[in-house]
Amino acid sequence: MKTIRPIFFIISLLYLLTSLLLAEVDQYEVEAYDYFLEEEREKSLQLLEELEQKVPSLTPSSNTKSSSPVRILPLGDSITFGIFIGDTRTDDSMRHSYRSHLWYKLQDAGYSVNFVGRRNTGWDVSPSFDGDNDGYPGATTYDINGYMNSILSATNPDIILIHLGTNDQSTNVSGLNSILDKIDTYETNNNHDITVVLARILGSTDENHPGRDAIFAGYNSNLVNLANSRINNGDDIVIVNMYSGAGIYYDSRDMADYLHPTDSGYAKMATVWFNALENILGSPTPSQPTNFQSTSITHNSVTLTWTDNSNNETAFKIYNGNTRLATLSANVTQHTLSNLQPNTSYTLAIVSSNGNGNSNTSYVTFTTDPLPIPAAPSNLQVSALETSAALLQWQDNATYESGFKIYADNVHIATVGSNVTQYQLSNLITRTAYTYSVTAYNSSGESSTSSVSFTTKDDYGWLPAVYHVILN
Repeated sequence: MKTIRPIFFIISLLYLLTSLLLAEVDQYEVEAYDYFLEEEREKSLQLLEELEQKVPSLTPSSNTKSSSPVRILPLGDSITFGIFIGDTRTDDSMRHSYRSHLWYKLQDAGYSVNFVGRRNTGWDVSPSFDGDNDGYPGATTYDINGYMNSILSATNPDIILIHLGTNDQSTNVSGLNSILDKIDTYETNNNHDITVVLARILGSTDENHPGRDAIFAGYNSNLVNLANSRINNGDDIVIVNMYSGAGIYYDSRDMADYLHPTDSGYAKMATVWFNALENILGSPTPSQPTNFQSTSITHNSVTLTWTDNSNNETAFKIYNGNTRLATLSANVTQHTLSNLQPNTSYTLAIVSSNGNGNSNTSYVTFTTDPLPIPAAPSNLQVSALETSAALLQWQDNATYESGFKIYADNVHIATVGSNVTQYQLSNLITRTAYTYSVTAYNSSGESSTSSVSFTTKDDYGWLPAVYHVILN
């Protein structure tokens, strides 16, 4: 018994010391986060103030969500920006958060979008993506609200993705409400509709401060009540659930620290945003066909080929100016046009199309070949030969002739139209030798000749018929 007591005492003492040490470590991590939050917030506020002075305003347009591309503003704090506690990266080239994953999803689905924002991050991420955003690490809803007018003027968004409130560390949503008020004012003043996709913010994995996650849950509850109230009053707001609807594991699988997701966590956020955007944007217009080329060019035809980049087109349309030359089925990548004019330059356009509209346009320019010189006529003969007249007849072997030219001893004497196969000669001299030739012609030139020689009869019509045989 005397031996057991000291051992028990030592174990108890070690347990106590370990608990104190872990508590000290946890406290250090909490203080490190608080320092990180304040330091990043100061940087963000300084940048916001600088941008307030530098960024020009865009000219707003009317509602453009049906146009291409749709302007999407990712708005938020460090979770939008793509930074985490202890991030030692020296520049923003690899900071992408959910934005890269969302961009890839939108592109793969065929949407024409443009991420807008006064910051650009993630330019070295592969595959590349549109890195524009307005994410400000450490910023509260009140901080963002103070600069909301300039953010809107500089970006002129059609859709805003908002994940804000984490740094407020409060259940109060008045700062968020002020942001939504300024969006409404911007819409009214500029006749420009904006859809807000408003996220219930992510939770926290801070086991030492379980009250922090309770605060986030309370904030989200008030956010939903605020949004629903504004929706009932006509605001275009879509609520998405990042807190418990993204499938995020609040541990090292999906979280890099207490508040910031890992890349897998950001990918899950992107899915939530994408599902909301898909409902807002509807089915996308098809992707632009590319590599539009002309092959097998003749004087009156061309074969066109292109690359089909869509999976949702219902047709391809080919135009010459405003005139539609052909409408083709989905998945077709080649078409031959005929009845073109020879030796003529054409610039043709192609779009892919579905019920939501046309893709962007691709163009090809080419010149048709000159008209082929027609084939020569053959079997030129003389019939009905008289003293002063004869009938020329020939076989038409040409396809593209404009007509036929008749020559007398190499002198052009007459022209007849296409498909004509005879010509009446008159005013000939009796008992005279002649050589006549015929060629087919068109704009590209004349064929080789077909010739015939003959001698006209003498005029003995005044003698009795019995003498005609003798004299001839």
